[in-house]
Amino acid sequence: MATVVKYKIQGQEFAPPREAKDLEIEMSFGENPQPTINFNKLSFVNEANEKIKQWFNSGNAFEGLPFEIVMSDGINTIVPFNGYIDFNDYTIKSVVESELSIVKSKSLDSVNERAKGITMLLLESKGIMPKSDGINIPFIIQNRKTKLEKLQFSLIVFQVTKSIIDEIFKIINIAADITTLGVAQAIINLTTTLASLVILIQKLIDLYQEYMQSYYPDVLIHRGIKLKTFISRGLQYLGYTVDFGIIDSELDNVVLCPTKTDEDGFEIGFVTNSTTTNNISGILKPYNFGYTLSEAFELINKLFNTKSAIINNVLHLKTKKDPFWNTASQYQLPNVNIEQSFINNGTMSYNINELIGRKMIEYAQDDSDKWTITNINDSIAEVVVEPINVQNEENVLIKKFESINIPYALCVRKNENTPLYDKVQSFIDEFNNKIEDINDIIDSVFDVINAVFDFDVPQLPTLNNPLVNSIGAMIVENAFFSTPKIVYLSPDGKIPQDYVNKIGAIALYNNYHSYDSFVPFVRNPNDGNDTNQKKMFKNVKIPFGINNFLEINNNSFFNYNGKIAKFTSVKWNVNADYSIVDFFIYDKYTSNLIENTY
Repeated sequence: MATVVKYKIQGQEFAPPREAKDLEIEMSFGENPQPTINFNKLSFVNEANEKIKQWFNSGNAFEGLPFEIVMSDGINTIVPFNGYIDFNDYTIKSVVESELSIVKSKSLDSVNERAKGITMLLLESKGIMPKSDGINIPFIIQNRKTKLEKLQFSLIVFQVTKSIIDEIFKIINIAADITTLGVAQAIINLTTTLASLVILIQKLIDLYQEYMQSYYPDVLIHRGIKLKTFISRGLQYLGYTVDFGIIDSELDNVVLCPTKTDEDGFEIGFVTNSTTTNNISGILKPYNFGYTLSEAFELINKLFNTKSAIINNVLHLKTKKDPFWNTASQYQLPNVNIEQSFINNGTMSYNINELIGRKMIEYAQDDSDKWTITNINDSIAEVVVEPINVQNEENVLIKKFESINIPYALCVRKNENTPLYDKVQSFIDEFNNKIEDINDIIDSVFDVINAVFDFDVPQLPTLNNPLVNSIGAMIVENAFFSTPKIVYLSPDGKIPQDYVNKIGAIALYNNYHSYDSFVPFVRNPNDGNDTNQKKMFKNVKIPFGINNFLEINNNSFFNYNGKIAKFTSVKWNVNADYSIVDFFIYDKYTSNLIENTY
């Protein structure tokens, strides 16, 4: 039965646009399994034109007029297009005719356009993303000491310690020479020596405190926001929920740390969900990438190699390797003898031009925080693909380069204590043991001279345990930094020891971006035939009707001769019930490739 098409404006049926007799629906899939449906501009006449003028003249020039196309073949009724008439290019062709574009509602294109105007501050001000959504990011300010600075510090400690030892020997000599000096002189000498000793020990305590603050500073808190939270809240504002698939739990750990432009910090240590910080915003600065929802979409793709689709008000934002995408649809490609008769029905080629010879994944460096440069090996991954056997190097066709630049610095974790900690603690223990001996000598001297004093030389305080105070915090060189950071926090609010294996540059490639590899056993270590090598088919004519549209509208994958295939373009001639399609088949055509990751 022929397909019947109806055109409705604001729910009311009108005469078809002039282009209706040659109606062609073009579906472009690209990487996504769900199509972008495109139409040429439509010319509305007579009553439809009057409806459009009435809407425009009623003060609605900046709001699209609801428009839908309804199709029926007597069995199935579908609405392939539900959207609105766009007045941005409103053209009046005559008194009875106007030409306008139409925009599909609840499409990826419309979401991406709206997302450009959704900011973190907008969501926070409307209460959709409250300040309590912020995350506490523990950090310590730890300047990297040069060898000269360390030498100077050690030299000062040595000089002070030597002076203390000299004063201790004076006390010992006073005790030995009391009979020679006499009691009065002994008291004077002892008092002077003790005063000098106390001053020197206080100097040593001050040096110790300076050392502690330099090497084991207090843990401070900076507020950030989870990438997952922002995307979820932004889509909530647009009327959608979101499904992240297999990376959902991983995203719980990925926190966006805004740039820091002041020296403030909360000295509360490792705290999660603290009531003292729930009223402090964690949103990015407006100039930080990711501040808008559209940039957040781009960021999650850079990190996790994602694609997306909208199905029943749910935006599926998932990594390419998520099995959700490869679930075969109900569609079965008819037997149109494609490969046996290319001349009569389309062409076939190979995706040679899609092979990337060299790919870089790189986090940003922060010139205001040298730690991000010190740990640069965690922030850069380079992948090089080469042929195994070559006849002539000059003729090698692998030339393309791709750079994935993540505009965030990768956080740097405070790891184990430096060996200096153990050395200082050992020195303190030995020093305090000597002080106990000195106090015994002082008591004996006081006894000999029959003086009534209760005086003890102070001891050095024991080091606080830095394992409790700083291990697992983010290290920064200064109280401020000019580049936002990606921080990976475990549920306990700390950076786990293996965070580089989660979001380091090489981990991002191995876990997510390797899905695009042409090299056997890279995408799938268990199946060398599972690669990104494809056979590409173009301009293939197939029978196509409403039932076929229903089968591929949300899933462009299908099975072709036992292999996974996917439409990339479908041009449906509605009145003639056929389509001209482009699609590809995953099909390995060479094993002569090797890949190295650096």
